[in-house]
Amino acid sequence: MNDATTRTRIGRNNDFATRQIVYRTPVGIEVDELDHFEVVRKRVFYDDVLLVTYHRQQSWGFVVFAAIVVLLFGFLAFVARSVVPLAMTLAAVAAMALVLGVLRLLMQVEVVSVFGRRSKAAIRYGYRKAFARRMYNEICANVAAAQRKLAHEIAANEPAPDVVPAEELPPMPT
Repeated sequence: MNDATTRTRIGRNNDFATRQIVYRTPVGIEVDELDHFEVVRKRVFYDDVLLVTYHRQQSWGFVVFAAIVVLLFGFLAFVARSVVPLAMTLAAVAAMALVLGVLRLLMQVEVVSVFGRRSKAAIRYGYRKAFARRMYNEICANVAAAQRKLAHEIAANEPAPDVVPAEELPPMPT
């Protein structure tokens, strides 16, 4: 069966140094880490999951980038104040960066993390808050179902315990 037909892309995890695309499969979560010319695939199987978390986190990279854009274009608008159309355009870019930076500062980023025994997957959602909550709930449901199934398989394969009749036990100490 083709791997691409059973995978559903559920999000990304981008940072300064990492570019990851996260997929949901029937057996777990797959993370494709893009490193220029290489793709490294990691998996977190549902039956190996130890913890699933959902939290908010500040994305300081975006906020700092927006602040740099505001300062740069604000300075350029101040320098070009004699040419009104150019100054207004530069000031509009600075204002837009300011609005986006403040929005990101207030809204924060939703992060769903899946911790396995040997690997970890994290998915960041900057704007789709309801989708992030839905993915968290689906991942938790899939983990619970897979671990229940594994527990039933283990219980079915265990041998029956040896029962010793009570009269064959040694006497209790007094």
